[in-house]
Amino acid sequence: MKKVSFKFYLIVYCLLIFSSQFTLAQKDAKRPLDIVFCVDLSGSTNGLINNVRDNLWLIINQANNMVPAPDLRIAVVGYSRPSFGKSTGYVRILSDLTHNFDHVAAELYKLKPSIEKGDQYVSAALSTCVSQLSWSKNQQAFKTIFLCGNGMVTSNGYDYIKYCEQAAAKNIIVNTLYIPNGANIMRELPAWRRISTITSGMQSEMTVANRDNVIVFTDVNLDRIKAANNKLNSSYLWVGPESESCRKALVTADSGAFYSMKDAFFNRAYFKCTEEYELVLKDCDLVNAYTIGSATTPNDSSYLASEAPVKFANHFIEMKESRTKLIANLKQELPDSLITNYKQLFSQGLMPEKNIFTRVILTVLFKQWERR
Repeated sequence: MKKVSFKFYLIVYCLLIFSSQFTLAQKDAKRPLDIVFCVDLSGSTNGLINNVRDNLWLIINQANNMVPAPDLRIAVVGYSRPSFGKSTGYVRILSDLTHNFDHVAAELYKLKPSIEKGDQYVSAALSTCVSQLSWSKNQQAFKTIFLCGNGMVTSNGYDYIKYCEQAAAKNIIVNTLYIPNGANIMRELPAWRRISTITSGMQSEMTVANRDNVIVFTDVNLDRIKAANNKLNSSYLWVGPESESCRKALVTADSGAFYSMKDAFFNRAYFKCTEEYELVLKDCDLVNAYTIGSATTPNDSSYLASEAPVKFANHFIEMKESRTKLIANLKQELPDSLITNYKQLFSQGLMPEKNIFTRVILTVLFKQWERR
């Protein structure tokens, strides 16, 4: 391939930024699905943060395979850490609702797993989730919060009821995942159940110490997947004001998944083979920006060839074709059937929950998505 200067790339990027066709119709056609993980990060739930970040990609892959396929966004809100500050009720938005799950993962991996003894202001966490996140305004959107933690919900009064009513008014469902801790279960549990009842959600229990022994990607080759993933990473052409942030988030998400457990890395690699991932990266990768952002449909080479200068079109089409081959090579190592097998178990209600974070989340999500 003929070497092209950075100035050439910059000119093309600027043209794309001002293109009127940057918005894609296929995302608008999907029903929005907004999921918020609101997690207690105090000492009594030590290990919960690992449950979230180690299983993030598994949850994303399964959610994207629900029927009908959703337009998925995810947010994470943490609470009960003194380092988050008293002025916010010890609550922090780690990531607002976004399609860019690399950024979600990167923020999760920034968190130190150290134990902090903190006040559990569940009402403050609920208030933040309901009123400070960028919820979809689409009337057909399915909006849900998974509130994970323990403690006395009424420790600072009964304001939680008001915030639950606000959530219900905005059609936001709150599903509670209560983590049993010591002798206070019978005193704490009723309010957690009340939260889910007010918002038409579901109440479940989970144990943070339980690691899921079910592995999605069995009999796959780590070395080949790692090599294919590295080649794919090297194909991105980072341009634009968000490009450095995107690049760092990709590296952080890759390394975090790789060093947590193999299946987390395999699930992440699988997601990187999807159209959803390409759509996200069109804002900071010039190849996707050109071949997706300025065409009426993805990979519409006839449009590019007729409407753009030929030297631009041919160059980026060639780069896109090379990228497509790299994705196909990676995807060959991670067959769809392994994802589909689990989808069937969750959709049919055949996956035992066993108080395990991922299983509880996906069991609830599949039930609610199909009902609504």
